[in-house]
Amino acid sequence: MTRRLHLCSGVAIGLVAGLMAGGAIAPQTWASDLPTQLDIRPHQNRAGQVRDVADQLLRLGIQHRDAGRYPQAIQAWNQAIEIYNEIGDLAAIGIAHDYIGLTYGRLGQYREAEDALRRRLSVARDNEDLQGETLGWNNVGTILLQSGNLTAAETSFREGLRVAQSVGHDQGVGLSLSNIALVASARGDIDEAIKLYDAAIDFRYRGNDRAGAANSFNSLAALYQRQGQLSEALRSYNAARRIAQETRNSQVQFRALDQMIAIYREQGRVDLLRPLLTERIELSNQTRDPGQQLIAFQLLGEFYELTEDLTSARAAYSQARTLASRLEDGRTAAFLQDRINRIDRLGLN
Repeated sequence: MTRRLHLCSGVAIGLVAGLMAGGAIAPQTWASDLPTQLDIRPHQNRAGQVRDVADQLLRLGIQHRDAGRYPQAIQAWNQAIEIYNEIGDLAAIGIAHDYIGLTYGRLGQYREAEDALRRRLSVARDNEDLQGETLGWNNVGTILLQSGNLTAAETSFREGLRVAQSVGHDQGVGLSLSNIALVASARGDIDEAIKLYDAAIDFRYRGNDRAGAANSFNSLAALYQRQGQLSEALRSYNAARRIAQETRNSQVQFRALDQMIAIYREQGRVDLLRPLLTERIELSNQTRDPGQQLIAFQLLGEFYELTEDLTSARAAYSQARTLASRLEDGRTAAFLQDRINRIDRLGLN
C-alpha cells in the first residue's frame, strides 16, 4: 500500500526549548500547539461524548504542563490515551505521546521520553502519516540531543529529512535541516551549521513556515555572533524580529531583541539602542509577563548607566528589583540592589 502524507491530521506539536550542548539554541518545529489543531467540537452520541472527555483531559494536561505540574500533566495525557484507544483515534494518540515524551524530556527523564516518542513514531506509521513521522523523528532526535547523544540525534533528524524529502514536504525538510544544523553547531562545525541553517530557511519559506524561518534566523544569527561576524548576526536577528512581529511570536521576538541590544550596547551604539529598548518594554507590557518585564527594566537601567543618566538608571533598577522580589528571585534582586547601592555611593539619594 502506498503511504500517504497527512497534512491535516492534527499532529502538530511544539518542541521543548531547552539549552543544548554548545549553545542555548532550541530544536525547531513548524506547527502550533494542540488546541488550534485538534478537531474538538460538540457531539451528540456516546462516542462523541467519550471523545470530548479525552479532549478535555488532553487540554488539562497542557494546563498542568504550562503551570509546571509535569507529573499531573503526564497522568492526564495517559488517561486521554486510554480513551483514544477505546475509540480508535490514532492521530490523537500520537499527539498525547508527543506531549508525554517531550515533557519527560523537560524533566531530564530521557529514557522515558524516548520510549514515549518512539511510540508516537509507531502510531504515525500505523496511520500512514508521513508528516507525523517526520515530526516524530525530529522529536526523538531532540531528546537524544538533550541527553548528549549527538550521533544518534543526527541519525534521527536525517531520517526525518529522508521521510520529508520522499514526499516533497518543504516544512518537514526545513525542520529537519534546522535540527541537523543544531547538531553541527554542538560539534563545533560552525561553517557547516551556517550552510544548513541557510538551506533550512529557504525550505521553510517555500513551505510557508514563517514561524520556523524566524527560529532558524535566530539560530543562524547566534552562530554569526559566536564567530564575531556581527553585521551578519544583526541582519539575521533583525529578520527574525520582523517575522516574529508579523506572526506575533513574542518569545522569538524577545530573543532577537535581546541579542541585538547586547551587540549594540557592546558597540556603544546608543542611537540604535533606544528604539529597541522601547520596543522591548512595550512587548513586555503586552505579554504581561513579569519575568520579561524584569529583564526589560534591567536592560533599561544598563542603558541609562551607559548614557550616564544615573537618576533614571536607579529608577529602572528599582522597578526591576521590585519585580525580582515579587518573583522570589533572590539572586537577581541582590544583584540589582548592588547596582542601586553603587549608584547611591556616587552621591544620589
